[in-house]
Amino acid sequence: MLNTAGVTLVVTETTLRDRLPAGIDVLLCTADRFTRPAATTTGRSAVRSELAGDGAYVVFTSGSTGRPKGVEFGHPCLNNLVQWQTGTPGLDAPARTLQFAPLTFDVSFQEIFTTWSQGGTLIMLDDAERRDFARLTERLIDAAVERLYLPAAALNPLAEIALPRVAELRLRDVVVAGEQLQVTPAVRALFRALPGARLHNHYGPSETHVVCAHTLDNTPDEWPLLPPIGLPVANTTLRVTDSAGEPVPVGVPGELLIAGTQVACGYVDDAELTAQRFVTHPDGTGGGRVYRSGDRVRLNAGGLLEYCGRADAQLKWRGYRIEPGEIEAALCALPAVAQAVVMVREDTPGQRRLVAYVGSAGDPPLPQELRLQLAVTLPDYMLPDPIIVLSELPLTPSGKLARRALPIPDSGAGSTAPRSALEHTMAKLVAAVLSIPQVGTDDDFFRLGGHSLLAASLVARIRDACGVQLTLKDVFRNPTPAALASRAADLQAAAALTAADGNLAGDDREQFEL
Repeated sequence: MLNTAGVTLVVTETTLRDRLPAGIDVLLCTADRFTRPAATTTGRSAVRSELAGDGAYVVFTSGSTGRPKGVEFGHPCLNNLVQWQTGTPGLDAPARTLQFAPLTFDVSFQEIFTTWSQGGTLIMLDDAERRDFARLTERLIDAAVERLYLPAAALNPLAEIALPRVAELRLRDVVVAGEQLQVTPAVRALFRALPGARLHNHYGPSETHVVCAHTLDNTPDEWPLLPPIGLPVANTTLRVTDSAGEPVPVGVPGELLIAGTQVACGYVDDAELTAQRFVTHPDGTGGGRVYRSGDRVRLNAGGLLEYCGRADAQLKWRGYRIEPGEIEAALCALPAVAQAVVMVREDTPGQRRLVAYVGSAGDPPLPQELRLQLAVTLPDYMLPDPIIVLSELPLTPSGKLARRALPIPDSGAGSTAPRSALEHTMAKLVAAVLSIPQVGTDDDFFRLGGHSLLAASLVARIRDACGVQLTLKDVFRNPTPAALASRAADLQAAAALTAADGNLAGDDREQFEL
């Protein structure tokens, strides 16, 4: 990514210096000062010619070849986004805003620059708080946060955790994006208890930022399960077309074409892909350049756009747009894997899972080993679970992958009865987080549809029910109720020993230690 973007200067931590490629000037950020190395930069131009005078930033998204794509944005796009939001009723006033999105997510630019330009206050968040919804709720309360941007997938678990303390919240606006917004019972209950708070549904691919928005009214009980994505933002033209590029009638799904100021410059160092996705407008209007989103939408009778899913192989998963091909490429790079295919399955309504099927190259590898190896190169939201190992992937007579012949992942829920009160509690908590009737003590949380967002909810529930502070790493390493109970018991025993040691007098402590 550094080479693709033509980076010449990096601000980083001292401990990461040796992991950067040679030829880059490094501005080391230490705990108390900035230090500039004495070495000069290489002969590489500080500003690439195609970025000169216009480029604001490059943000990277998943690529089907395993190589991330760098989307180059100009200043006009970012400026248009800020001016649109600061002029939008409900989002036009200064606010104490939580910066939830990491800097690798394009929403972070919207959080930062709209807050600053309005004279608001930006509340910073560390990664641990971002992943733990109980700690996130504490942060919202302690910092009196008024505006929150959130991936749609994170809204429901936050609503569940925050609802008991809703009277302490000061939220005025919650903006969600990233994937289809679902209005769950917990979301309805949260906004029912927050009179006057507004829920905004924003839509936009990484290649355009926000292009469409809809603010739900103040009647949560009447909100549809899948709210519309609304109307285009300022200086943006949206067009819904069929496979021939012709407009479709109201109510008929088609591909969304996006034109106007919000369209990015293209992909850095990838002219071929840029030409495929950024095309000339079919009727010559809309600024001349159009981004083919690959998303299917339809115009409803009320004149609002509704999201209908992806038109190609790309997936919206937990707030991120990912390419299954990138995960497949990472799997195939492992020595034990000969073939791989990745897909999202929903064999049980409401339980979506990112599933990988691999054909082994020799002795079948263990799924958990493959997952640990993938974690070295992929972020956690792109780690498939379950990983199903087959001797070979099934093929059709013509040699194509026989997707219908791939086995349905076995949930195995409720396979083993609890052997202790702590295992019984853990099984109940896991079942509650996953919204399933029962769970066996040897059932794998992730095989049943769990992911890191739900794992964060599980950690919070375990803390409240058992008084034990587990971590997300504990859940990943101990994914069954039995293993979680064992880990919790170890922590309880360690805490008890520490407390007993602290209560000993000096002479008694010395004798105890001897």
